[in-house]
Amino acid sequence: MANSAPEILWYFGNRIQIAKAQQLKKLDLSVPWNTHQNDKLHRIPQEIFELTHLESLDLSGNEITEIPTAINQLTNLTTLDLGLNRIDTIPKAITQIANLTTFKVSLNRITEIPECITQLKNLTTLDLGENRIAVIPEHITELVNLTALDLSKNAFNDIPTYITQLTNLSSLDLSRNHLKSLPDFVGNLANLASLYLSRNGI
Repeated sequence: MANSAPEILWYFGNRIQIAKAQQLKKLDLSVPWNTHQNDKLHRIPQEIFELTHLESLDLSGNEITEIPTAINQLTNLTTLDLGLNRIDTIPKAITQIANLTTFKVSLNRITEIPECITQLKNLTTLDLGENRIAVIPEHITELVNLTALDLSKNAFNDIPTYITQLTNLSSLDLSRNHLKSLPDFVGNLANLASLYLSRNGI
């Protein structure tokens, strides 16, 4: 059953108020991908930044265009899902969420992986699939605790040698890029259990 815009926006506010009143650790404000854009969030509500007890926040499937600086107030977050929005930049403020282990920003408009992200030393899962990233930067190797890295459906032409420095990787998704070959050094990722390379030029 379709909801009107006022009803679904009331729904967001109601969920935030419940999370505040009950000191919930998890808040899910995701919406189905085919929801009308008028019935989605276009910004992260300011009230969310008061929920400093949150450990998991899901805002996927909305129309959010930026991650505001105030995100750094959510210092207890371990999981942040901003997939399927309209975000084009990962701000430095995100790096102050030191406990973050899972960061998902797939299906956005991100063009680069900023060096500041390396400050998220506890990250184990990083999902940047379906963005506009053309280069895998060397500084990503500083995320030494990564076990799952999704860079599918971007614009890479090759796999850099330094990717082998991510020695804890067990899952690497590079499918749907512009790769022409699979270099031998990928075999040096001793803990790699899943490697996805479909829909490349290999």
